Amino acid sequence: ILNISNELEQNSNKLLYSIDYHKILEKSIDSIWANTPQKDLNKKLLENKGFSQIPNWKGIGLSKLNTSSYNSALISNIFPGMQPDIVESVSKTYQDIEIYNSIREKILNRFYNIDSNTKYIDVLLIIEIIKGDVIDFENKLHKEITNLTKLLNKKFVE
Repeated sequence: ILNISNELEQNSNKLLYSIDYHKILEKSIDSIWANTPQKDLNKKLLENKGFSQIPNWKGIGLSKLNTSSYNSALISNIFPGMQPDIVESVSKTYQDIEIYNSIREKILNRFYNIDSNTKYIDVLLIIEIIKGDVIDFENKLHKEITNLTKLLNKKFVE
């Protein structure tokens, strides 16, 4: 359980970094939408300064969250002796971590598919997904991880 708690704390830190970066990126994107003429939005990304035209751009900012301690615990069969509500909380949180990692992969794949025909607006629309749904999910998941970590530490670590 200590390993799971430590893994969750690492994931929490990764999420905090992502949330902070995505809030900065959100402001940049809002500024781009407000200040960029439509004709510039429709230009090809790579013909028009590429990603350097996106202020504060450092990549998608979605870290892969770890699940190895949880998976080891499943293999080691440590959960049957635990209280059902704790097992359910751990399982639910790790399901949400898997969903987050899946979202991350889908967004990464969209960026990998950028080519010489990709328009600036296409990239901005992908970033809009991060700005909206992903930030909300990151905040929800961070809260969920924080609550679970507190519960595990209270029950098993302290």
